[in-house]
Formats: sequence, C-alpha cells, structure tokens
Amino acid sequence: MGSSCSCFPSSPKPNVFFLKDIAVITGSAVESPGEDNGPNYYTPSNDSRECEIPGNPEVLSTTTETASLIHGLPSGIDKHVRSKDSIFFCDGVRRIDFILSYVDDPKDGDKKMDRRKEFELNLLKTGLELETESKEDSDDGKTYFVKIHASWDVLTTYAEVMHIKVPIKGNDIPHARENPLDWMLKPFRLNPKIINPEPDYFTAPFSKQRQELFLIDNPDTFFSPSTRNRIVYYILYRCKYGTEDGKRKVGIKRLLNNGTYTAAFPLHDCRYWKKSHDPKSQNERYRLYKEWARFGRFYKEQPLNLIRKYYGEKIGIYFAWLGFYTEMLGIAGAVGFICFLYGCITKDGNVWR
Repeated sequence: MGSSCSCFPSSPKPNVFFLKDIAVITGSAVESPGEDNGPNYYTPSNDSRECEIPGNPEVLSTTTETASLIHGLPSGIDKHVRSKDSIFFCDGVRRIDFILSYVDDPKDGDKKMDRRKEFELNLLKTGLELETESKEDSDDGKTYFVKIHASWDVLTTYAEVMHIKVPIKGNDIPHARENPLDWMLKPFRLNPKIINPEPDYFTAPFSKQRQELFLIDNPDTFFSPSTRNRIVYYILYRCKYGTEDGKRKVGIKRLLNNGTYTAAFPLHDCRYWKKSHDPKSQNERYRLYKEWARFGRFYKEQPLNLIRKYYGEKIGIYFAWLGFYTEMLGIAGAVGFICFLYGCITKDGNVWR
C-alpha cells in the first residue's frame, strides 16, 4: 500500500510464512487461500466451542463511527501525511493487530461481498475495530486492506478466555552466584543494551475481574504484539459469516479457502534492513536482524527473550531448542575433529599386523 504502510504486500497473494531457522526474520506471517493450517505461531484447537466467542453488541454496532471504520478514513486526516512505516490506524493511536486483504472478484462478487459484510459486522460486535484502505492506495491498485485493532476490553476478555499467562509479581528468588570464569564467555554475550532484557516475573492466567493483581504499567504495551495477534486470530478463526445450505459458516480459514479474502496476516513493526521512521515503532525486527539473523553473529548467544516477545512462545522455544542442539553438536564435532587430527598425525607410526 503505497501511501499508508510499506509493510503491506504489493500482491493479493503474498508469500506464505515458513518457520525455517533464520528465514523467519525476513518472511511475512500470512495465510493464503488453499492453506489448511493457520499462522505457524498459533494453532487453535478445533473443539465443540469453536463458534462460541464472547460478544459485545453495543461496541461500534450502532454508532456513526462504525461506517467510517469500515469504509474509509476518518474526517480531518490527510492520508498523504501518514508515515509509510506506520503500524497504526489513520488516527496514529490504534495499533494494527491484523490485516485482511481482498480484491473485487467478478465471479460470485455479490456473494463474497455479502460474506465479508456479515463477517466484518460480527467482528465489530465482538469489540474489534476496523478500518478499510481503498484499493487506490495499494501498490497494484486492486487490493483492499482491512485493518483490525483490538481494544483493551477485547484483549482482557479473550486473554481470560485463552488463559494467557501474564506477570503477577516480580521474581524474588536470589540469583545464583557469579561464576569467576564468566569473563571467558564475554565475547559470546550480547550487549544488554541491545536485547533490553525484561525482569523475571511470576506469572498467572489473566483474570479480567482481578486486574489489580497484575503488573499493568501501560495497557498499550502490557500485551506483546505476538499476543495481540494471537488473540485477534482466535476471534477471526471463530467468527460467523453466514448460513449456507442450512449450515452455520464460521472462521477466516473458510473465507480464505473460498476466495472471499485473499490473505490474513499480522504486520512486522518495520523493514528488517532499516529502522522505521515512526517514533512509536520499537524496531524489534531490525534489532533481531542486525544482532541475530546474520552470519557474522553465529557465535553470539541468541536474544531469546526478544525472539519470544516478538514472535511468541512457540517460535521462541523452537530457537531455544535449536541453539541447545547446535551447541551440543559443536562439542561432539570438536571431539571428533581432535580424533581426526590425532589419526592424521600418528598414521605413519601405525603398523597393521
């Protein structure tokens, strides 16, 4: 989308996001038509409660703001002034948590339009906020982008439903004594200023009724971007879009498979090769690329806390295991190399009998 967000794909069928080692940094988390699996960072369970999502019919369902959220820019905002790196709505306040894209389809166009209308109205009833970018603002001139934002009320409601664990108390367990040989590992350590480590916490499943028990300093940053994406996808996966042939139809996966939407994906916070011009962006993707996803940093420890924060626990633990596995192979490889050198040195003195 040339004038609103450079993170948007220029094609209605972006590349599918694959979790393959370091390539995760430069890919895009998307779900395209024909794919049976959701985004790799989260796979919701397919149980009998699949369609049961908490509703809030009073939120944006009968106000004049609803129309402006769905059909275009709020009044008084110049779309040409907005940063191309922005990951926020046109007001510059509400964060974009997910993107849906679609194109005008001459085949079954009215049917798909009705599905989208019903689906988006039901999303509004759950409390999500929507804003649609016109196809004139996309790079190909054909693709519409529906931006989705989850408010604090939505996040807290579904964090409780999904039993998401959040900080409840700082860690008061004494740290282990420093190893006097730690100086030998200093070349392999990352600069704390780079990874910006978070304090250790005790965590507990979130409860909306007991928010005072949790360490909520800033509601805008309390839930990490990966957690916000996970919550929104949970809603998209279970939201109803109509009834066909006497059956209740639900979920973004069905809408992607039948071509109603061409893609559904969260945004990166910036380009991986340079920082964002948006002062609100934390540029975590850029930091991961510069300090982790490069061959010149292969000997450095992994910023696992930053990986977990940006991509979620599932991908974080994948790279934690991969790092441990590689270290163990390195030790075995070093022993094997020493044995190989010993054999080369002593081969002339060995006499077979």
